[in-house]
Amino acid sequence: MSLKVQNYTCPLSTGISCLSKTLPQKVVSDSMSFQLSNTKSKTQNTGFHNLERKILLKIFCNLNERQLMFSVCGVCRHWYTVAPEEIETVKMCNFLWKSPKLEKLSLNDMKNPTTVIRQMCRCNRSVKHLAIKNCCGEQNEKIPEDVLRNILHSCRNLESLNLKGTQFSSVRCLLVCRKFYHELANLPRLRKLNLSHNKYLNAKHLMAIALNCRNLEDISLTRAPNSPNTLQVSDQDTVFFFKKLSNSLKCVDFDTTGLTAPSFQAILSCPNLERLSLRHASFLSGEIFCNKLIKLRNLKQLRLTHAYQLISDHFILLSRARTFDQLNLLDLSGCMRINDCGLRCVLQHCKDKLTHLSLQSCKSMTDLNFVFDNCSKLVYLNIAHIFSPDPMCFKTLFPIVPKLKILIVDTKILPDSDLMRLHTHVPKLKLIRSMSEFHEDELPVYLAKTMTISHPI
Repeated sequence: MSLKVQNYTCPLSTGISCLSKTLPQKVVSDSMSFQLSNTKSKTQNTGFHNLERKILLKIFCNLNERQLMFSVCGVCRHWYTVAPEEIETVKMCNFLWKSPKLEKLSLNDMKNPTTVIRQMCRCNRSVKHLAIKNCCGEQNEKIPEDVLRNILHSCRNLESLNLKGTQFSSVRCLLVCRKFYHELANLPRLRKLNLSHNKYLNAKHLMAIALNCRNLEDISLTRAPNSPNTLQVSDQDTVFFFKKLSNSLKCVDFDTTGLTAPSFQAILSCPNLERLSLRHASFLSGEIFCNKLIKLRNLKQLRLTHAYQLISDHFILLSRARTFDQLNLLDLSGCMRINDCGLRCVLQHCKDKLTHLSLQSCKSMTDLNFVFDNCSKLVYLNIAHIFSPDPMCFKTLFPIVPKLKILIVDTKILPDSDLMRLHTHVPKLKLIRSMSEFHEDELPVYLAKTMTISHPI
């Protein structure tokens, strides 16, 4: 019995068409109408070509890469669209099977990575650094929690786990609550954890992390750009979380929207901080900022966005205390009350080490000449939405800052004509035009346009 697939010509239909030429039309229609209607309904509603996508994927996972590529893809259009997904999965699974000593694995923007994760848990139990970023389950839904819990039980040597943008949540089954965050205690070597942009993360999960990951050195917990209601935590929750981890934390990336003085005091009381990122720090007062930050002698990266209460005098005071001497990254986006004097005092102490500088929406700054003349090692510079400088200052920028690779501006700073002149001088520079000053998290993806400008003829 032959396999029925799309575009297959049934022998019965061929015989009927030949018979219709010799018999009267009425006889053919009377005798064969019922049978034809049944065969049409069966070919439309049944058969392998009409199977659902989920069922086909389960069948295809039993075939190897060569069979999928040369046999399955040529059957019909429907199979041709489904098979490539499984081909990529098969390639990844074969790679994992051939690399049992793999220590680092990254899965980015992958749809339904369940099969790959399970293969990793079987073949790569010694992996130390795992990233599953911006992945989703079937039909763009969240990944089943059991799949991630399998990682915690199989890969006991994990040192860093990055789940940024991957949606998952704890599921209650009868009276038992399966908690991924509680089972993080199975990873005694875990030092780095990134759970940013997970809309299901809440305060209870933070408590579980604090109690079960006592050796964490790097934590990232930020909100998704299009989900302002996620990560709703109170000052009490934040104080408890950072007090439990204060002695081990070295790197903190935390969204402080709506948090007040007790939270900032708890965060800045971590004595070993080297990289500090406080996003939307609207209620960070200058007194707490100066009293706590002056004790952080190993600070190498500082990111403060929308810290509206900080002024230049606070940075001048900390600069005199040599707090910023080791900075290689400084992000003051949205700090509207910091002027040229405050920035100059900071840069005087870190100009020889600074590689990344962001001054987006710093409205009080009017002169960039000090930045251009002194920060010769800059690789990244964001000066969008600050003011309208003299375009002549950009002509001397790149002989002084030859290592600059990324420059973010807006149309007021540099119009199209000046961007073209700039590109002729530095063709390898990546120019990004910021279209809005209110969505800094979406800048590289949604609200920025990379300028690809050809040389003039």
